[in-house]
Amino acid sequence: MKTCRSCGERKPFVGFYPSKLGSNGLRSKCNLCEAAKNKENPAMQREYSKRFREKKRLTDPKYRSTQHLARRYGLTPVDWDALFNAQGRSCAICKTTTGQFHTDHDHVSGAVRGVLCAQCNHMLGNAKDSVAVLAGAIAYLQNERKSA
Repeated sequence: MKTCRSCGERKPFVGFYPSKLGSNGLRSKCNLCEAAKNKENPAMQREYSKRFREKKRLTDPKYRSTQHLARRYGLTPVDWDALFNAQGRSCAICKTTTGQFHTDHDHVSGAVRGVLCAQCNHMLGNAKDSVAVLAGAIAYLQNERKSA
């Protein structure tokens, strides 16, 4: 049990957010008082959140990609990993298992299609996801091989 510095009530430890600064690893105000403070002064909360995100971005290399997955594709790192595992932890097109991987999505619907290596992702992007353009590229390569 811990006493809230703001409301004076004794509450269980789960009623307090963690803090690296607190002597017992918890904030001095309970969660309800913290929420009330944030509601009273939203500008201060926005500034705190902005500083937190900036600090997190600079210190945690995976933070930016985690935020990007969630914001752009609605995926958690666990979801992305499950998708990548389902396709054998390799590029969905060329099957390479090394290099940098990207989340491929339909540019019209926004739906995630799979995980691609950087080269295959750029190939689809350069073809503007056009089946006709890619079919033309295949025909071109096949004709080149026949004449060689």
